[in-house]
Amino acid sequence: MSRRPPLTPEQKRERDRQCLQRRRRAAGAIPLELWRANSLRAIKPWLKLGLSERQWYARGQPMRDVLAPNTPRRGERLRPRADQSGEQS
Repeated sequence: MSRRPPLTPEQKRERDRQCLQRRRRAAGAIPLELWRANSLRAIKPWLKLGLSERQWYARGQPMRDVLAPNTPRRGERLRPRADQSGEQS
């Protein structure tokens, strides 16, 4: 039986990073790029109402469900849209 050579610190770091990423995906986490693309900051629904971002938040995010329907409220989990999940229909 031959033993594998010991991992360098960089190899161990990469292996651990990938393991953690797989574990987070299995728990329901979505990729950062998808999360950012669906964030309110990216969608900017306040511009559609002619408000500044600060005014929009101060007014309690008016018409949020109409202007940004795919963004979760605080404490809700973001669900990827079917066209962004990477699955073929």
